[in-house]
Amino acid sequence: MIGFAVVAPNFDPSDQNKQTFRTMSIILMVSRLLMVVQYATIIWHVRKYQKAKLPLSLMVGLHFVAAMIYLGITFRFRDYNSRVYIAWYIIAVLETALNVGFSLVWDVLSFKGTHLVNRMSLLTLIIIGEGIIVVCTNVTTIVKNPNSWTGATIGVITAGIATMYIVYQIYFDWQRHIHLPPIRQLCWAFLHFPFHLALTLFVEGSSQFIIWWKILEVIFGFSDKIDNAFSADVPDGANYKTWFLNTLNKTVSDVFELYPPVYVNTYIDYDDSLDKLKGLNESFYELPTLDSSESSRIFNESIVNIFTTVENSLFTSFKIDSIAETEYSGDASEFETEVNTENWDRFYLVFIYTFVAAGIVLILMNLLFIISRMKRWTAFNIFRAVLNFLIGLGLALVSLISLNDHDASQFQSTPWILPTLCLTFFFILVVNHLPKPPPLFFKKRNKTSKPENTVLLGGPQYGPPQAQWPGQPHAPTEYNNGGYNNAQYDNGQYNNTQYNSQYSNEQYKNVAL
Repeated sequence: MIGFAVVAPNFDPSDQNKQTFRTMSIILMVSRLLMVVQYATIIWHVRKYQKAKLPLSLMVGLHFVAAMIYLGITFRFRDYNSRVYIAWYIIAVLETALNVGFSLVWDVLSFKGTHLVNRMSLLTLIIIGEGIIVVCTNVTTIVKNPNSWTGATIGVITAGIATMYIVYQIYFDWQRHIHLPPIRQLCWAFLHFPFHLALTLFVEGSSQFIIWWKILEVIFGFSDKIDNAFSADVPDGANYKTWFLNTLNKTVSDVFELYPPVYVNTYIDYDDSLDKLKGLNESFYELPTLDSSESSRIFNESIVNIFTTVENSLFTSFKIDSIAETEYSGDASEFETEVNTENWDRFYLVFIYTFVAAGIVLILMNLLFIISRMKRWTAFNIFRAVLNFLIGLGLALVSLISLNDHDASQFQSTPWILPTLCLTFFFILVVNHLPKPPPLFFKKRNKTSKPENTVLLGGPQYGPPQAQWPGQPHAPTEYNNGGYNNAQYDNGQYNNTQYNSQYSNEQYKNVAL
């Protein structure tokens, strides 16, 4: 696991690093060799049990062959990109299939009665816990001063944490049985791979929404200050051009002071736009027009470029960096516009995959619940299961709002993205904990239960016959010669003196009457 954590940051199939991919292959080889040692150790301990040797030996051979293949793949990585890494996934799938096949054939390799369900549940808990940690980390990033705690920010953070807790509660409430039949247990375990993948995307996307909202909040505040500068009355005796440029510069400086730019080019691009505004005549500021004149064009382009520069700086301060991934074209305005487009495209992508992942998480949790449920299904249970599926599908389809730019921007520019997810999962939690509703029009009549079988015990040793209810412990009688002897009946009358029954603990037998 440590090896995976070391290799993962530099793992990029589109830009392969030879040492990284070779290290990854060696890590896979070593992991399989360790499993060979583990199974070999078990074989030594169960050497007296012949039936266990064959399946365990097959597991040793399987992992040893896989280790040798991983070793061979190691030397295929060169200084150029190679598709040989695909063999890792093929081998992993084959190993999984053979492991499952062996477990179905031999009981010694079966998952029945193991802690597989507990292990999967703990992995789910780890993923949700990591999401909580990411949210807490983002809180320290977005809250730079006491004034950063706005009502909307508090609501978004609360909704993010509450959503993850509700998902955790739904998952464990729907986990009905720890031990399941073999086929159900395997299906339950296999469904956890897509479930954990969707859950990871969901918790990461939810934590990203907290950052996105804070960026939007700062941008809205910056935009309001600029708009106020346009519409505000100039102080008596002040020059409008000087006053406007000073107000603009102070507003931008306040943002840069609170969220310092990461790149020097941010200051350069901003100063370049500010210099263009300073170069305009004072007469233009006294009576600004939005016509097609050169001054109007320069003014509009400079204001737009300042906005995009500040937005890009905010994105970079919150670890959303598209500047490093964008090639500089030589034109500062064009470069900032391209970076700004990349940043907002990321926001739309996060919005889409988070809602799709949220819907898939709910649908898969519902499937896991259906698989693990061992009790009889009622009409109300079926209704709730279908409702869960429909709500999960609805969450996934919310992402289609991105196809309409106007509607998407109207919803995405509000702090209601995370509260929408939170309220949806809370509704699921409440509905699935409601008791079974009573009949609407009539009540079912209670049928008086009657004993299915009544056993009459009687005889010399037992006294008068007594009713024996099913399930009540009793000592059945043992008759002479295993049954009735006709010679012991006198003229059709039963002769008690000829009845021979030995009443002892050794003669008790379970007789199904």
